[in-house]
Amino acid sequence: MKSLFIVPFLLLATTVSAQHSVITNYDRGDFPVVPDSVKNTTEHAVVLRRNLIVDHISDGKDMTQYLLMQVTTYLKDNAGIDQNNTVQIGVDNVDDVISVKARSISPDGKVVELTPDAFKKAKDEDNQESSLSFAYEGLVPGSMIDYVCVLKQDPQLRGNRILLQFGTPITEERFDLVGPARLVMATKSYNGAPEALTDSSDATVQHLYWVLHNVPALKDEPSSAPDANYMQVIYALDRIPDMNIKDYSGYVAATKVYHEVLYPELTSKAAKEMKGLLKDARVSYARDEEDKVRTLENYIKGHFTLRPAGAGARDLEQIAKNRTCDKIGMDMLFCTLLSQMGVEHQVVVTSDRTSMPFDPDFGNFYFLQDVHLYFPGLKKYLAPTDFDLRLGWIPGVNTDCYGLFISNYDLGGTVTGVGKVNFIPAVPDSLNADDSYAQVTLNDDASSATIVAENRLSGYFTSGLQSYYAFLNDDQRTKLHEAMLGYLIDNSTSDSVSVVNGDGALQGLKPLIFRANVVTAKLSGTAGEKRLFNIGELLGPQSEMYTDDKRKLPVSEDYERRFHRELQVVIPKGWKLINGADLAMDQHLDVDGARLLQFISTWKMDGDTLKVNIDENYRRCQLPVSLYEAYRKTVNAAADWNKLKLVLVKD
Repeated sequence: MKSLFIVPFLLLATTVSAQHSVITNYDRGDFPVVPDSVKNTTEHAVVLRRNLIVDHISDGKDMTQYLLMQVTTYLKDNAGIDQNNTVQIGVDNVDDVISVKARSISPDGKVVELTPDAFKKAKDEDNQESSLSFAYEGLVPGSMIDYVCVLKQDPQLRGNRILLQFGTPITEERFDLVGPARLVMATKSYNGAPEALTDSSDATVQHLYWVLHNVPALKDEPSSAPDANYMQVIYALDRIPDMNIKDYSGYVAATKVYHEVLYPELTSKAAKEMKGLLKDARVSYARDEEDKVRTLENYIKGHFTLRPAGAGARDLEQIAKNRTCDKIGMDMLFCTLLSQMGVEHQVVVTSDRTSMPFDPDFGNFYFLQDVHLYFPGLKKYLAPTDFDLRLGWIPGVNTDCYGLFISNYDLGGTVTGVGKVNFIPAVPDSLNADDSYAQVTLNDDASSATIVAENRLSGYFTSGLQSYYAFLNDDQRTKLHEAMLGYLIDNSTSDSVSVVNGDGALQGLKPLIFRANVVTAKLSGTAGEKRLFNIGELLGPQSEMYTDDKRKLPVSEDYERRFHRELQVVIPKGWKLINGADLAMDQHLDVDGARLLQFISTWKMDGDTLKVNIDENYRRCQLPVSLYEAYRKTVNAAADWNKLKLVLVKD
């Protein structure tokens, strides 16, 4: 929602200024000398030099931001060449590419400068320029590549992030933040990034800078969030002393902006259109408050579509008429209709915690990325622009973190917004269930099996499935059935699949159920006189985390989750099970008396029927590195069980 927040630059700009000398006098210099430590690295590539300058200037009317970026990279081997020979620079938030130069140098010292026709602009699906790309040619192991560009951008004065660490190590790095001295920036460093230093050589500017040496690579790891853990800096305009403006980018200011945008004053025609929508939605027939909210949500998500920003995308009259809007328009529509219905709600604005967790102590607009709604009377959340989810669920990456909650407050007939930072809890694992039930009857010689299976999904496991199933054609449904139950129905002698509750209106109320009747020999086998049955495969495909590499990143998952399985296998007459003890596993983690993780399987024989119960629970989205090993063992317990086979011998 960054486009919401146009800084009133006429208030900020007072004098005409060109780019500050830190950019105009910038010299890209020669290629650096490659240290022996870099030549002997096990990395495929190393960034030798990375310089960034963000320069805010005024032209007398508006504020403009210039970004200078220079990156010099040593390519040790062919893998490093393959990873770096093409460069893409995002320009979706760029007004103009002021300059761009790129060059390479071979190990024998030959420098090749890219010509202007090497730089290509690509467009996205909306026909908007999205990237500037160029490719180096003739690179060999030991080459270095270098580029420097200057981009003119819309200022992100109310909050912006600069990443200082990536999956490639950096030998030398510097970031400069420059702007008029009268505009006082606030900054905060994260994940071990150094604090800002100040260059006081020019009293007309505020010049902050960060210098880093030998920044290690931070690689992606399974169940991790590297973006959230990179060294990085957030900056935002804090105050303008000569205008007595304070906390310019804080959450109080954000509350005012969001409330004004999401609750516009309605024209008489817009009010009439909103009343008509509520009539069409039949919310007056709802039984209670929750039913009202669900009825409205299903109506809007079933009759309106999202489109890119543009004319009419945030005009409620046009939205009601055309049944389409952008994300901000959709948020406006929900807020306006809920207000018309008299349903108490709060706007919740937060960030993706796997990219940049919301910081409750450093107010700025950068953390205000995603808009949701909270209903205090129901204690449930709603995601207006996520058509895959329904009341009770918002994207998991927006939970287990903080957010800005904005309430409506009637002040003598004028409704205003009151903001407060609160915690957004994760949806408990019990509501995000993938439960499986299977009854298996082996034939007389255990060479084939008749399987009656049922898979019940709820919560996040239904995302992208339950709300769309009714709209799928036969071919699409067949492909979905194969994707969900292929581990059973592939190569089967016969099978039939049915689905229950494939209706978006039931999402969050009833589980989405896949049922299958299968006759198959794919799970059966022999070992001499013994008969084998791959009971572990009844769990379906499992994740694995078999690695001895030292873990660096904390565990990060989108949501808490539960897997419950009940399996029954009828052993044919004349055969007996000899390895039942292999089916019992117990891997768990208790912290302060609370069970956070578990994979527990139990078994027993009831006459000729083997009965197995399995409970696998992940009751935290995030875990520190110190608990990673317990998490890994729990995940691998499921993967190990997935490989188990029943061994039968003649009785």
